[in-house]
Amino acid sequence: MKTANFRKTAAILSVVAVLGTAGVAAANPAYHSSAPLSQEQMTKAQELISAYRTAVAPLEQQVNAKQAELQALLYSATPDKSRIEAISKDIGAIQGQIYASEASLNAQLTKEGIPVDGPQGNRQMAHGYGHRGGHGGGHGGGHW
Repeated sequence: MKTANFRKTAAILSVVAVLGTAGVAAANPAYHSSAPLSQEQMTKAQELISAYRTAVAPLEQQVNAKQAELQALLYSATPDKSRIEAISKDIGAIQGQIYASEASLNAQLTKEGIPVDGPQGNRQMAHGYGHRGGHGGGHGGGHW
């Protein structure tokens, strides 16, 4: 009985996680840089980031769904080790696709003469966290 309820709860949480990611991906693209940019560069950066978000959103949803499934398996009464390992590999492969897309975004930004602000700057902007990592009050990961 407890296992059935746990699985129902895990399934519901998986759906919530997948749907919740869509809202982040649909956020207004923003780009902040420590270097001054022309209006054309700012517009181009926002276009590139918007395209990146559109391409990566389904991948992030897949990662969230797989992570929820993995959590359900890890804490089930009888964890299936082979299934846990398979899902872990799937998550790694999908995250690899996301990183490859991010590398492509950074290459496109660089080609346009738009500075890439290191591992936290553009990544947070590209993933919709907004200025200062979306935390406000100067608690974010970058210095913009």
